[in-house]
Amino acid sequence: MASNTVNTKESSSTNAPNPDGIYESQEKLKEIYPNLFRKDQDVQFLEVDEFGNSGDSELVFVGTGTSSGMPRLRCLLHQRPVQCETCLDALIPGSKNKRKNPSLLIRYKKKFNILIDCGKSFRESMVNIVASLGITRIDAVIITHEHADAILGLDDLREFTEDFNVPVYTTEKLLVSLGRVFPYLVNTNKATGSGYVAKIQWNTFNYDEPFDVCGLKVTAVEVDHGPNNFCSAFVFGRIAYVSDVKSISAEAEEKICNVVGYAELKGEDGKVFKKPNIDVLIVDSLLLNVTNGSHWCLIEALKVIQKWVPKKTILVGMSHLFDYRWTNAALQRLKEPFDEGRELKEKEERKERREKRIKEEEAKMTSDEVLEERRQREQKKAWRKEERERLLKEFGDYKNFPVVDDKDKPRMVSIYSIIRKYVDRSKLVDIGMGYDGLRMNINLQ
Repeated sequence: MASNTVNTKESSSTNAPNPDGIYESQEKLKEIYPNLFRKDQDVQFLEVDEFGNSGDSELVFVGTGTSSGMPRLRCLLHQRPVQCETCLDALIPGSKNKRKNPSLLIRYKKKFNILIDCGKSFRESMVNIVASLGITRIDAVIITHEHADAILGLDDLREFTEDFNVPVYTTEKLLVSLGRVFPYLVNTNKATGSGYVAKIQWNTFNYDEPFDVCGLKVTAVEVDHGPNNFCSAFVFGRIAYVSDVKSISAEAEEKICNVVGYAELKGEDGKVFKKPNIDVLIVDSLLLNVTNGSHWCLIEALKVIQKWVPKKTILVGMSHLFDYRWTNAALQRLKEPFDEGRELKEKEERKERREKRIKEEEAKMTSDEVLEERRQREQKKAWRKEERERLLKEFGDYKNFPVVDDKDKPRMVSIYSIIRKYVDRSKLVDIGMGYDGLRMNINLQ
């Protein structure tokens, strides 16, 4: 008779922890995150960044996406199979299409870590930043506005306040709003439970004068962020951070010029205007050509960029309409003289790729589905042609077209068609698309 006795020695050894496996995992982590295994806490800095620049300070783009972040959950929930290539790519580890709430870390003089905004994705962002860069503290936080993507991570600041109170800078009006959202942070006497909450030193700034953050002079500029809503843009050194904007008033533009200096130039209308001497402009661009109640679209942003001509522009707050893999390359063309031959050749190559993709998709369909799909494509094509002819008749030139404000019936455009139709290619500008983890060396005197 076969024995039912279990070999307890063999069973226990099989399920026992494997120390060698743990050590192997640590060795792999040492290759990916070497700063977590250093005996000291000296943080490493880039001698030269990806743009070939060195500097006394550094900008780290903690988040470059929208309030919803990327991948967009709706694309994953409501499409089967999922059609959004940008959101699918964002699922891949290391993808530059994975974008969290807008946030910037200023590593001032390579000594102080000053964070702009602390939104919903703050904790996830900090895990990545701390692990990859070895940062061990946040020295100050500046808040742009009261929306969730700028403030809802404040509770998680408690991980950084074990040894000292973190200074947080807001307007007085915003501080009142924060008191409603986080009463226990603004007034710790209202904390419940264990009372383990972030220790924050609240500071207020105004728009009349600059304020000091860890020795860095920061100027706040009020910009429009939608109906009855405003946001603070920040200027420090010759850097302008404008993460959430619908419009910039003449007064706000004048203030930026006074902070960074300016040159007087003559515009196409013959009027003299002030061009601010901005080294790095970090600016909002939510959609391609459809206007939004609270944000610039790409066409609106490009108009200001080509007027101001900063030395470098980084676009942030970008939706899933912008796939980093080709958007950044397309934007980089704007710093080069226009080459019509190359543009036409690449347009033809994109057309061939599109036709190939359509054939592959149709091969998976029934004959009736193919006919319906082709009918819909022809219908869209006819509508686009009709709309284009109407607008050309009304406005005379693509560059005079209004930004689309009808979300239910937007013109079907790509980053390439916007650059081809709406951008004055005689004005060279250096524009790049931001991504989470992007590092830039700068000088902040």
